[in-house]
Amino acid sequence: KVTGVQTWALPISLRCDESRPAGCGQVRRPADARHIGQPVQMTARDAARMEAALLAVADAGIDIRHALFDRFLNAFPQRRAAFLNLDAASRRMTDETLQAMFGLAQGEGWVWPQIAELVVTHRNYGTLTAAEYDAFVDMAVDALAVAAGAAWDADCDAAWRRQAAALKAMIHRALAEWQAALPEVRRRAAG
Repeated sequence: KVTGVQTWALPISLRCDESRPAGCGQVRRPADARHIGQPVQMTARDAARMEAALLAVADAGIDIRHALFDRFLNAFPQRRAAFLNLDAASRRMTDETLQAMFGLAQGEGWVWPQIAELVVTHRNYGTLTAAEYDAFVDMAVDALAVAAGAAWDADCDAAWRRQAAALKAMIHRALAEWQAALPEVRRRAAG
């Protein structure tokens, strides 16, 4: 028996907006979705269903970025000029979007800092609206669904849509935090 050591366990229902016990060091919460104010959307079933869809698309040799970017740039043609190298950007953006949703399903702690950084660095390409981010995430799931074919069922769709909703909420939070933190963003938003 070890004496003088305090032991404790985090409750299973820890919400992302709850603080950790004092003096207990850093607590790595699933998805590290600080301040989102909702329970983390992590489930093993979602991750398994999502992985099966990704594997089906990979096995079929389908690159969804072409359909995704055709659709996105048709919806937001003013964004085309921001891409100096569309081939490289489309690969990276597609991968990052899918990885973030899959990471959320797995409860990965890197997702929040990655999304917060992506949102702030994207301001270099002009003011992107929440609607543009939302559309891109939804279009990524739609393109994946088409490419997955028979591997995409209602449960798979629900898993991807849950994680897409969590990602969009995280993006909205990052947009709000950066707007509050950066004076130039506040000035642009004010008009």
